[in-house]
Order: sequence, then C-alpha cells, then structure tokens
Amino acid sequence: MEHMNFEWRKTTKNDIKKFNNWHTKVLEAGKKDNASLVKKYLSDKEPLLGSTVLTLTDNLNSKYHTKSFTATFKGEPVGFVVCMVNQNLKSESKRLHIYGVTVNPDLVDNGVGTAMIFDIVKFRKKFFDANINLVTTTIKNNNVYAKGAFSNVGFEKVKEENPKQKSITYYQLQTRKTSYYNNDELDEKMAETMKFVQENVKGK
Repeated sequence: MEHMNFEWRKTTKNDIKKFNNWHTKVLEAGKKDNASLVKKYLSDKEPLLGSTVLTLTDNLNSKYHTKSFTATFKGEPVGFVVCMVNQNLKSESKRLHIYGVTVNPDLVDNGVGTAMIFDIVKFRKKFFDANINLVTTTIKNNNVYAKGAFSNVGFEKVKEENPKQKSITYYQLQTRKTSYYNNDELDEKMAETMKFVQENVKGK
C-alpha cells in the first residue's frame, strides 16, 4: 500500500471537543450497565479524553516533542494518535513512541485502530520529517484490543516490563519483519476496514 488509509491533521480545538464527547458517550453507556463498552474503550476514572490529550501535548511537547494527530475520513474525525519523537541515545536515529491510539467508540472492533497505526508506522517520515528506526509503545496487559492492533503491524513484546508499573509492557516494532510494508492479507483486511468506514462515517 502506497497511500495512507486516512487523511491526517494535527489535533485541533474542535477535535478536542469531539474526543470529550466520545468519552462522555462511553461513560453514559456505562451507566446503562454496558460495562463491556467502557472496558473496551477506557476507564471511567480517567479525566475526559480530549482534556487529557491537551494536557499531554501542552506539557510534554517542548521537552519530548509530543504531538497528537487526528485521523479523518471526509473531514470527520475517526480517531487519533498521541506520540513523541526523541533522540535515540545509542545512535543518530530518532525514536518514535506511540503513547496511545483511540478510535471513535461507534467504530471500534472493525480494524480502524490497526489502519491508523499502519499509517503512522509506514509513513512516519512524512509525519515527523525525520529518520526513525526505532518505534515503541506501552500497552496495559489487559488491553487485548491494543495488543491485537499493534501486533498486526509488526510490534512484538519486549521481555522487560516496566519495573514501576508491572501492569504495563513495552512493545517494539520489529523492522526486520517487513510485513507491515508488504502484506496482502493485512492490505485486504484494511480494505475491508475502509469499506466499513466509508459506509458508517458521514463526511462533512
């Protein structure tokens, strides 16, 4: 695949409002005993999602170059990625760390997260205008959805867990495996995902 699945932009103030609305919707669903949707999305103990993104990017951007990108389809946000780029101390290359990937709760479980990660990973030079050889993320051990999405595009568990937070494990993109570049099966799945998006996202 030589083109991105989504159109991307730096997260805007309107996007932040949209993310907060997504979170509120999920919390309201939880009050109706739809606990599985809440667990699938995020904890109801966390502050509203958009506000958290704003805090992360405002507080960490100057030191860690933290940015948030919004994935859109026909101008409508479908999800976002928060990530940072810093210098890898062991080489001249830079490291991309993906803090989190979140999908519109109306679109979960349809491969949208995988398609978003694919875009960020494969076209990382376009996103960050830098040579990035190391790509990492951290995932909560009980987050099976994130594990599946990241493993689909070549991330593997790193043996060492965060000693301070044993519930979180580090994952690293295995660049020796080029499956995320040329993988007919993955391309077919993402084509199905984008068909679903086209049928379910009303553009502006």
